Amino acid sequence: MGVSDARLNRGRPRRAVGGGASGYAICSFFPEFAMVNHNFFCDEYEVAPNVHSRYAAAQRLIRPSEVRHLIRIVPRGLLPILQPAAAVVANVLTRRFRTRELRYIKDPPGRDVWRSPAATFRRGGGDCEDLAIIGMSIFELVGIPAVLVIGQLPTGGHAWVEGQDEAGRFMLEATDGSVTRVVRPAQYRAEQFIGRDFCQLAA
Repeated sequence: MGVSDARLNRGRPRRAVGGGASGYAICSFFPEFAMVNHNFFCDEYEVAPNVHSRYAAAQRLIRPSEVRHLIRIVPRGLLPILQPAAAVVANVLTRRFRTRELRYIKDPPGRDVWRSPAATFRRGGGDCEDLAIIGMSIFELVGIPAVLVIGQLPTGGHAWVEGQDEAGRFMLEATDGSVTRVVRPAQYRAEQFIGRDFCQLAA
């Protein structure tokens, strides 16, 4: 989809998902949950429209520990039918859209504020970057290679997630929980790929 396999797999070592008796799978997990006010460095960053500012914000705000309550990791073999990881993450998001735990909330005019998963849940939603950061945090938690993509739609700037799971390449539209396979839809024009510890401009 525009970013190489080498880039998708670059970064901190991650536990492999799938394959072999020691593999793991993930499934949706929806307990009653009261959000804790995590004492991390900062939950919100006002981002300038440049590569460095976006990269720095993503490194600070993609937080697997803040989405651990959304899923559980299950030893492979305990579940008879497993969904690919992208479908599981999509289900996590769509369920919370239906229950109104999350909704699309625009940033104030003239500002681009990115939020951590905890801040987005406390607020009751967020814009495309905030929701994509939730998706990125889940994928990192379960060891699925993924990148935050900054780009354009015909309506303006946008952010989404791309990666590779057990079923192959995917694109997650975090604002509605939809998943596209193999080919990115033509209206999505990628400009920047941000992963854990790397950043790449689109060709």
